[in-house]
Amino acid sequence: MRTTYFCQLNSSYYRSIVHYITKYHILPNRSKENDRILAIMRRGINGDCSDQMILSQMREYLSQFPLRSDRERTIERGETVLHVIGDHHVQNYLDFGCGDCKISHYIASRLQSGLVCVDLKPDTDIITDIGVVTDQSVDLVTALMSIHHAGDCVLHDLYRVLRPGGKLVVREHNYDETSQMRIYLNLIHIICECADPVCYYSADSLCEKMQNIGLSRIYFEQMGGNNPQKIYHAVYQKS
Repeated sequence: MRTTYFCQLNSSYYRSIVHYITKYHILPNRSKENDRILAIMRRGINGDCSDQMILSQMREYLSQFPLRSDRERTIERGETVLHVIGDHHVQNYLDFGCGDCKISHYIASRLQSGLVCVDLKPDTDIITDIGVVTDQSVDLVTALMSIHHAGDCVLHDLYRVLRPGGKLVVREHNYDETSQMRIYLNLIHIICECADPVCYYSADSLCEKMQNIGLSRIYFEQMGGNNPQKIYHAVYQKS
């Protein structure tokens, strides 16, 4: 099916798309190369190309540049989790939506805790169904950009596996319910080749759902600066 999110996207988001697709490349002159990628994107949009064709042209140009190590990203994400949970004692830790497990292993090694990795991708050799995890078996759960891929159905399981006093760390988009943000986020998912999102939530609507199942929000902070994805971190605790 031919998708046309690019053609529906407001031009105010163009630079953010370029930044996202180039951020893991080592560019000799980032400003100059970003301008070139932007020009490729505009030509594709003006030529009524499909999203996949536009992305293919952008990636083909970027293929001449080496990729940065993802070690920096792993450390940044891991240290953020450690910061927001404070001195919370963790014996066992579950990462829901663990991907390649690099962040999961980093956090577990820093906490010196046990680790359970869960991901929805069927092509991994890890747990794909959080429903098989024992009730009240972990002290910490992280869901870093994963709840919007699972939807409401996973929320009870996130609560169920936590011990009383356990914490859930969420990294998500604070969705403003506008069509432009939905189109932008859908494009981001296509670029990073993620599974299709099930449901985007505003921070407040997700908080209400968490409270309804018995999780209280004890921390919230939306990232500052240029943050078109409206990424935030929240910590919930089970009473």
